[in-house]
Amino acid sequence: MFRFFSRHAWIFAIIFLLILFPVSLTSQARLNNRALITGLAIDKDESGYVVTAQIARPLSSREASGESAVLDFVSESGSSVTECVKKITFEIGEIAGLSHTNFIILSKAVLEDNAIKALDYFLRDLQIPTSVMLAYSQGSAKDVITKTSDLDLSVSLGLQKVFMFKEEALSTLMVPLQNFIDDAFNPSAFSILPELEITTDASNFSSEGEQNKSVGKGRIKYFTPFAIFKDGKYLGEINDQNEIRAFLLAKAKNSHQFNLVIDGVNDDVYNDASVGVRVSDKNVKMAVSLGEKPTLSLNIMLDKVKLLEVNNNAILSGAFIAQKPYLTKTLERAIACQLENDVRIVFNKTKAIGADAFGFADLAYKFNNKEWGEFISSIPNADDYLSYVDLIVNVEVSSFI
Repeated sequence: MFRFFSRHAWIFAIIFLLILFPVSLTSQARLNNRALITGLAIDKDESGYVVTAQIARPLSSREASGESAVLDFVSESGSSVTECVKKITFEIGEIAGLSHTNFIILSKAVLEDNAIKALDYFLRDLQIPTSVMLAYSQGSAKDVITKTSDLDLSVSLGLQKVFMFKEEALSTLMVPLQNFIDDAFNPSAFSILPELEITTDASNFSSEGEQNKSVGKGRIKYFTPFAIFKDGKYLGEINDQNEIRAFLLAKAKNSHQFNLVIDGVNDDVYNDASVGVRVSDKNVKMAVSLGEKPTLSLNIMLDKVKLLEVNNNAILSGAFIAQKPYLTKTLERAIACQLENDVRIVFNKTKAIGADAFGFADLAYKFNNKEWGEFISSIPNADDYLSYVDLIVNVEVSSFI
């Protein structure tokens, strides 16, 4: 038997190749008939929705001039997102490769109407990963997504990675679709969406009005405002730079590095100075009390704080040129006071619109279950529990470097 197979091995090899050959042709044919949709933008209009697709089109070696792909944009309107996507597929004449989608932009008009309704399609289509990033735009989402062509190609196709990098600088959070939906239906939580704003410099265009496509000229806004939702209903925004930093300081779970500028620092070393520092590490501890006055205690420890610059009108010389004399208790207190004040502003602002920014209800239910039940039953409206809660916030600098 072995001798037979060894003599006729070439026959089996040919049969094996003949079996695989049509499969490889079919796979390539399917790939050639597939358009890779890497991002989507959703707007509202009179008929319902307008969906714009960012499509990555690979270039042939003859077309390429330093880049391997270009971005195309296709828009369609309809009464539902499903209808819009179907029309996009029909217009491009290829299968829409939605499994490659890594971000979805919602216009503010969509948020104010019903963000959950607009996103329902993407929750039910199993081709689209629930890890897709969500963002919003102040104006037209279509205008923002088309501006991604002004970014470097690697950035426009990988906005998720850009937002995750911005997390390290405490300037935004990357919000996946699944997290947004989970928080929307959690009675003690609220949903947030970061804004995506792309700016372009007119000086980057030539006199003929054509942009140099070999280098991305667009820029993504550094500090990212947040839209806030409760039960899918749009409540408002956190849009001040200091408020964004304070919100993320307590909200973000991991350690992050961020820069901070404090104005009006004044003692024997500083003379009403503007001081820049970098915080390399942080530790946030929260506790709740449900006694006579429900209270959330927020303790933030800043570690490895580095002095970056001092700007004032004083003439400093000699020993004051060295680093150490600048690391005073006055500077520690100035850093703490600014962040404590910013955190209180965020707490009061989100409390006023009914958003439990720092998770008071979850902490109370988890660690003080009995007292939480008594507190909720003692107030006229359980949904209005935040109006009874006070905040105690304490910021300390652990060490300078």
